[in-house]
Amino acid sequence: MGFFDLFRKGKKEATPPSEPEPPPPPEPPPDAVVVLREGMSTPVEDDMVALISEILPEALSVPRRGLSQPRWWPKEEWLESGIRGVASALRDELDIDPGKTSWKLGKDPRGARVALVILRK
Repeated sequence: MGFFDLFRKGKKEATPPSEPEPPPPPEPPPDAVVVLREGMSTPVEDDMVALISEILPEALSVPRRGLSQPRWWPKEEWLESGIRGVASALRDELDIDPGKTSWKLGKDPRGARVALVILRK
């Protein structure tokens, strides 16, 4: 469409209706989950089970690990880098691909920020 086409009067060509995009494929189940908790204390097993069942119930049966993060990232941009760093550190031990890492955020019963780091092969 050129500049002078804007000033022409008349019927505009009808664009054919586009087909709706198919829904994205469901994500594969996680291969492992890391419960990353703000503060100095590492989450215990009962806390991890409670958090996972609330935030990510489909991951209850996968291996899990609790880690503490003494200082939470002050900027949202730094959060992604920090979580990917956790995945990279566990790459060899859990045989996962850090590029396929995703996460969900929440809070534990004591109000500490929590990230469920979803790891896949």
